[in-house]
Amino acid sequence: MLLSHKLLKPFIAFVIVCSLSVPTAVAQVFAPTSDWAAATDYYFAAEKDSVFVFFSPDDIKLRAQFSDSLPALYAWYKYNSTLPNYEDRFQIIEGATDSVLLNISQGGYLVEVYNNEIDSLETYTCWVFVDNVQIESFQVLRNSCETLELMLSTMPNFFDIPSLFTYYDISREVHQEKSVLVEGGYFANHTFKSTNSEVDVPQTIYTLPFINIEFINDRNGVTHGPLYESSYELTITPPFGKAPVVVATPSVPAVATKADFEISFWDDESQSFGLPETGENPKGEALLEMMLKSTSENADSIYWNILNDKLRLAKGGDSIIWQDSSLFDVRIESYPEKNRLKPGFYNVEHVSEKNTPGLSCLDTVYTMVEVDTSFVQNIPNVFTPGGGLYPVFKIAPEDLQSLKSFKIVIHSRSGKQVYRYTGDPKKWEGWNGKVDNTKGDVPSGVYYYVIDAVGWDGVRYRKKDYRGFLHLYR
Repeated sequence: MLLSHKLLKPFIAFVIVCSLSVPTAVAQVFAPTSDWAAATDYYFAAEKDSVFVFFSPDDIKLRAQFSDSLPALYAWYKYNSTLPNYEDRFQIIEGATDSVLLNISQGGYLVEVYNNEIDSLETYTCWVFVDNVQIESFQVLRNSCETLELMLSTMPNFFDIPSLFTYYDISREVHQEKSVLVEGGYFANHTFKSTNSEVDVPQTIYTLPFINIEFINDRNGVTHGPLYESSYELTITPPFGKAPVVVATPSVPAVATKADFEISFWDDESQSFGLPETGENPKGEALLEMMLKSTSENADSIYWNILNDKLRLAKGGDSIIWQDSSLFDVRIESYPEKNRLKPGFYNVEHVSEKNTPGLSCLDTVYTMVEVDTSFVQNIPNVFTPGGGLYPVFKIAPEDLQSLKSFKIVIHSRSGKQVYRYTGDPKKWEGWNGKVDNTKGDVPSGVYYYVIDAVGWDGVRYRKKDYRGFLHLYR
């Protein structure tokens, strides 16, 4: 590239520059023992200099020659970035007058090649770097309940490595720093993996030299570390052609735990617990019979608490109305006492615990369960025993909710009782139009019903809304 150097002989009128952007030019500064070479990325793209990378600092040398290989005189200069005056930064190396420059360190070099016979001076510039980066270790920095943190140790220090590959854009009046490294730095080309496929980690890490392996429990937003034992492997492909380097940790135990659970309600029809509830806030009627099933991961012990409805708590009720615990490998299912789950809102708390030497990890998740308030609704006023659309006088089960007791009495218009039922509304089969459901048929006509029910929430259903006329057609 073209330079106006203060040490050039004043009587020289013509300067030839080593510019890699000129197709017919032959580069006249060489690094025969270099391991990698490229060109600078100056602001003025037409001006380029050579970049040489060596893997060992023991055999670094540069060689220069006049463009026509004619005998010449040589003067070598070293770039000094600490000098404030940009024009003075190339400082002469005393005694370096041979075409070969030996025993040099990394940095920028300029050589003046003067041919006395034709009175011509050529100037060449190049940048020398040494890639002696070493990977010292890949180890566990911290293994906690919240995260597993790994650290890559290098020599030189990881954060000092970018400065080893910095040169200066001397095509500009102000010498701006540039880097030989690609975007992402020396360690941009790497892959990361877990040797246990159950631990899902990203292949590319943007936080080197630190790697945090952590996951979020969607149920509570809490971060936890890996849930399975694994070792971790980092493969680094250096940018200048060195062979890939593979470093791995020893096997790392999983110390974290993740809590989770399912809730299933008892189904009277199938006489079994149904499929797990999928809603955010499961809802059922009192007395609510449910099965809690832990789906926690990496747990030694599990704990259950049901927290009381806030209204009952405000009235002096216990904060916890039910508890249970077990070893995870012994039992993962639990069955709360249903008579404790009267209408209201209850927080079901589930805790998983993992113990390792010197560390105990806990994770807690909650699900709000609503136990329906009691109600009696949608009472039919027509039925057609023996056929038709309404062969039985019956209130649908979904319209009789959370009832502690239930009684219905039906009278003829003359006041004679023709039917009576007292018991569980879920087991009530309805009135079939016969006297006491077993004797002879009652005639068509208008009948009068009276309902008396009490909900588990203490509400009583016996007022006028629960008395009415029933039209029977045959």
